[in-house]
Amino acid sequence: MTARLKVSADDQEGVLQRVIFEFSRRNIRIERLSFSAESGIELEVVTDRDAEAARLVKSVRRIWGVREAELELRPAMQQDAKIPATEGSLNPHELLG
Repeated sequence: MTARLKVSADDQEGVLQRVIFEFSRRNIRIERLSFSAESGIELEVVTDRDAEAARLVKSVRRIWGVREAELELRPAMQQDAKIPATEGSLNPHELLG
């Protein structure tokens, strides 16, 4: 099984850093992260650690400013290819460094 986690959050100071911290402390790589003034922060993660992803959803939902966090489980054979970065995408490691 693979887990796909989608998170959307408000553009408030510190929200993005707190969300990224939850992923980085569990050593889960962010596949896609985008930001726009209209929609705020959107990020998507694909991982094969289902149990960890379920706990992560609970932690992320507790962060003030997170509008939505949803988890979708899929059989491993349906795993999507890596999602390319789009215009306006941010490298989360640049934000923390």
